[in-house]
Amino acid sequence: MLVRNRWAVLSVGMVAQVASVSAMFGVPQNALMTCAVIYLVQEQGWGAPAAGAVVAVAQVPGAAGRLLLGVWSDRTGDRMRPVRWWAVASGVCLVLLAVLPRARAWTAVPMLLACLVLTMWHNGLTFTAVAETAGSSWAGRALAVQNWLQGVSTTLAPVLVAAVITLAGLPSVFAVSALFSAAAVAVVPVARGRRGADP
Repeated sequence: MLVRNRWAVLSVGMVAQVASVSAMFGVPQNALMTCAVIYLVQEQGWGAPAAGAVVAVAQVPGAAGRLLLGVWSDRTGDRMRPVRWWAVASGVCLVLLAVLPRARAWTAVPMLLACLVLTMWHNGLTFTAVAETAGSSWAGRALAVQNWLQGVSTTLAPVLVAAVITLAGLPSVFAVSALFSAAAVAVVPVARGRRGADP
């Protein structure tokens, strides 16, 4: 009984960590989706239809990346290490995008698209890790909590973006988003994601 109770406490803690990572990752993901078109139009001089089309097309490699990351995770048996690597990669891209001169479209635009794609890749693994860590006895509740936290971050991200743009300008959105990616790196659990079977 003591072992079972200890496992339950550890499981709750791991689920809370993974759900928090998912919520933190939701901020840069939604911030990029909110301001990418604005950035291309205002900072790079694109037409709105072209900017919207490019951001829409970026969803394709974003979806494909989730599949590739899922395959990698299944082969290695590790859910969260790939998430940590992608949090680092997206954070670096966001920092570079924040400091790049606005006039250099040949670097800024590809970096923006890379950020758009990279910030989408985590979702499948964080959802899987939450369910596996919780186990079948309370996976539904754990996933509900994660969905709720993602909903909160999705709702608040555009508000945060608007505040940052008003106070510090559009490029600062990328720097603030990078902070959330860094926070996600710090919170990602070290334990492997396949340890969520019911004890």
